[in-house]
Amino acid sequence: MADATQPRLQGFDLVAASLLAVSILVQVGAFLCQRVAGLRTASESAVQSWVDPFFFGSVAFLAVNGLVWPFVLRRIPLSRAYPFTAFIPPLNLVGAAALLGESVGGQHVVGMALVALGVWILAGRDR
Repeated sequence: MADATQPRLQGFDLVAASLLAVSILVQVGAFLCQRVAGLRTASESAVQSWVDPFFFGSVAFLAVNGLVWPFVLRRIPLSRAYPFTAFIPPLNLVGAAALLGESVGGQHVVGMALVALGVWILAGRDR
């Protein structure tokens, strides 16, 4: 249970919100590393992707998430924390556009807005 003396953001204490953000960001990092590994080895066999340094980076990111997520769930009920993982695909899209030069169209922006609205509806309210 979170300490009542800690600052709270949208019903989460600062530590819980930070852990949730770390969990989401390392998952985005993992997927972006997988994308880079796939691009670097696109003309080679699938096994070549597995030995690419970016693939190992993605595994490291997922390992960090495996360590962080249980601490998130100790502070935030699953029904409130899990909907925030819906931000992972839009953040992947933003990251891919910013870091890899992939294009983002109007449909993507509308989709990201709908995801944000859905998260707000599912997890943004106190119950």
